Amino acid sequence: MVLINNTSVGGCGYTAAAVLWVANLLVKLVGLSAICRHVFGVRGHYERRGYTGVRLASVLHLMYGFVLRWRLRCQKIMVPSGSDGAPKNSHGKRGQSAAVQKKDPKAGYGETRVETRHSSVTSMIRVKVSLKCKSECLNNAMIAELLARESEKTRPPLQKALRRAARRALLWLEEASEIVRQNRSLTELSGVGPTLEKHILRWINDPPELPPAPEIRKGFLTMAQAQATLAEKPNWLSGIKGDLQMHSEWSDGSGSIREMAEAGAQRGYEYISITDHSKGLKIAGGIDEAQLRHQRQEIDEINESLRVVGKKIRVLRSIEVNLNPRGEGDMESRSLAELDIVLGCFHSSLRKKEDQTERYIAGLRNPDIQILGHPRGRIYNYRLGLTADWPRVFGLAAELDKAVEIDSYPDRQDLSPDLVTLAKKAGCRISLGTDAHGPSQLAFLEIGLASAIRAGVKRQRILNFMTREELLAWVAGVRSARMARFSEATSASSTASIA
Repeated sequence: MVLINNTSVGGCGYTAAAVLWVANLLVKLVGLSAICRHVFGVRGHYERRGYTGVRLASVLHLMYGFVLRWRLRCQKIMVPSGSDGAPKNSHGKRGQSAAVQKKDPKAGYGETRVETRHSSVTSMIRVKVSLKCKSECLNNAMIAELLARESEKTRPPLQKALRRAARRALLWLEEASEIVRQNRSLTELSGVGPTLEKHILRWINDPPELPPAPEIRKGFLTMAQAQATLAEKPNWLSGIKGDLQMHSEWSDGSGSIREMAEAGAQRGYEYISITDHSKGLKIAGGIDEAQLRHQRQEIDEINESLRVVGKKIRVLRSIEVNLNPRGEGDMESRSLAELDIVLGCFHSSLRKKEDQTERYIAGLRNPDIQILGHPRGRIYNYRLGLTADWPRVFGLAAELDKAVEIDSYPDRQDLSPDLVTLAKKAGCRISLGTDAHGPSQLAFLEIGLASAIRAGVKRQRILNFMTREELLAWVAGVRSARMARFSEATSASSTASIA
């Protein structure tokens, strides 16, 4: 396999590129892989092609190496190498050449990569390109958008790989451009193989014009951006007391409740809220009232075992209630009243384009829930989500002292950053939940927290900064206020009937 970056330098670069292209084509025609088969002693189909093909492939490979040296010489970069093709440094040892090892403080994030693989030998030559790191250097959010746009122009299976890589770019902990600057391979990143690496290197070397992202991909933070935001306020992450949305193997999660609790304890939490899906969402393994009671028993046993070993974390009994478009839940109110906290979410009719304000008003007025979860129902590059008169929705949430959620799952990030700003202006409470479906995903909370910081939300308005006792007291207050409103309404109705 021969991977070539066709960046040209001068006229000889074009000639070299042409010769390399021809050599590469001929190598493919005769099957360069025959060399590998011959070296490793594997007999069969490749051997039946005869040694003529092997010899021709070897000659073409030598021609490839000659033209490569010619091209590098045209670039005035001398790269001596040993017999195996691996570059030698000024001391005659295998490794980077002196030209590559020299660190230019003005050099940017670009590089030309020429890689050859032959038999069991893999040689890589990285040639730094003088590229100043200006404001147009790509970050992971831009790369995600470029990958998504590229997927729209290709066909499967590459299309699927590009879409997957665009989503995973949101999770990369390091900026891809920084990895390139450090002369490391982009294949270290999740979802990036040799083919996608070539695409990304080309974009980093020569950043293309990037129009604004469409609404379906707009307003998504990357993990690298989130960590940069949190680095400016390190006491915020350390001050988080818990995570208020996650799933276990009781519904569609992959981890047990105990495993999720252990993951929360490793993050220093006081509590986690297990919010498995309710019975109306069978596709996600929703549980009914009887299963909820059994789960409660398991949680009680786990909490007792945590207390015995001296761990401070506790598991809150909760559920993600499935709300229909009328704001009605699918579980008995009596069962929900026994839980520590209740999250309500819409899971149906999420592609409607009409205004859905009344749906949200009804959901917030549902007496059984305290948190409205992933309100818009958006998913990165898949679903735009719903629209509403958001100031009115958030105003009612503030009036009822209920919370709206920033679902921190990278694909969701719902509320979106612009709506977090509106929620903050309305003065309503914010809940952070990872929507984690496995222990490792508890780290997603950093995205939601960064979004709140960027919007200027005060710590006092974020539920996750409450201690367990403060959180439970708030839930009790919301429930008692509901009862007070119910009593007032009943009294007013009785008075009207008497009159």
